[in-house]
Amino acid sequence: MLPRAAPDRFNATGATLQIGSGLLIEGQSSPLVYERAPVHVARTSIDHYQVYLPLHGGYQIETRRRTVTLKPGDIGIIDMIQPSRTHAGIPDSNGTHFLSLVVPRATLAPLLASPDSIHGMMIRGDTRHGAMLRETLLAARHESHTSGPFDGATAMQSAAALVAAGAGWSADAAQSAAQSLRQATLGTIMRYIEQHLDEPDLDADKICRHFPVSRATLYRFFEPHGGLIRHIQHRRLHRAFSMLISPEYRHLKLIDIAVDCNFASDATFVRAFRSNYGVTPGEVRAASVPMQRQEPDHDILQQIQSL
Repeated sequence: MLPRAAPDRFNATGATLQIGSGLLIEGQSSPLVYERAPVHVARTSIDHYQVYLPLHGGYQIETRRRTVTLKPGDIGIIDMIQPSRTHAGIPDSNGTHFLSLVVPRATLAPLLASPDSIHGMMIRGDTRHGAMLRETLLAARHESHTSGPFDGATAMQSAAALVAAGAGWSADAAQSAAQSLRQATLGTIMRYIEQHLDEPDLDADKICRHFPVSRATLYRFFEPHGGLIRHIQHRRLHRAFSMLISPEYRHLKLIDIAVDCNFASDATFVRAFRSNYGVTPGEVRAASVPMQRQEPDHDILQQIQSL
């Protein structure tokens, strides 16, 4: 590693998260050059691919076969058993902020048509697979920082499928590529919806602008889930349910929760909630409030939430 800034001005920070069989790394640094020389490669037993996603500041990856320049949002792939030279933080002299996914060869190579030929390859961020892969990595970072469940193995499988789709499927993997890619794409869109439930303009048009998919494809994805509109409403109702039973939101009126979850009125909210759960929001809140030193009726709440 060769810093391109003066020693007294150089800085670097990083955090690592295990995601399935691999690692997700988030880092920031001053401009630098990172070289994996042949002698360096020979000394290590790292048999992995590294997938780079610049969030701020560009990257230039040099290999024996190609040189690619990544702008924020593009994806670069390095085969870590081959020599490479990476310039981080160009052309922006302020440095770089990146996500990097380290994938075991055993996970990714079987999916690839040419496992030894993707070293230094770029998947552009404005392509379908690039956009989906970017959102998968961002969602994994986001979910790992929340208190909810995080399925790292599924996130890794989705990321590997999207890398293979962008770099070229193997003949064997191509037989199941459509299903794998469909699942990865649907999972990425669902995570995007989950993170934007508080936005009133969350609809098919917004999702299609964010992801390079057609409306027809988007609607087909959600047919098994009752349709896109139904799915968004169900997730907003689930959010409302969580707010109703949480002491943190007990000070809010029902109309406040309805508005926060993007329902037009409290009457619309109550009708949708009763249709989905079989009880009213008020009944759920009443069951969750301790009365006369009694604990909330968790059995009732769990039965309602499982509907």
